[in-house]
Amino acid sequence: MLDRLPDYDADDLLDKVAQHPTLGGPELTFFQAQLARQRGDLDHARELLHECLLRLPGHSAFQAVAIEIDAPLPERARQIIESNRQAQLSEY
Repeated sequence: MLDRLPDYDADDLLDKVAQHPTLGGPELTFFQAQLARQRGDLDHARELLHECLLRLPGHSAFQAVAIEIDAPLPERARQIIESNRQAQLSEY
């Protein structure tokens, strides 16, 4: 959705989705982080991704984007990422 709607000048719609009262949880926070990132507000995006990973430290999409934009990783998320790396290395 984020990839397509900006082409249609739908910033106001994206803002409404990002703040909609019926949505919530870490997935909404992730959506807000992606929106902040798309708009160039990396500091806010990092902050939001950190919040996401506090709630769902093992979520691979959250981890990938957090690493990509150099967001601070909560300790549990860092442990899970390292454990996954070790598991991948032991497969080879």
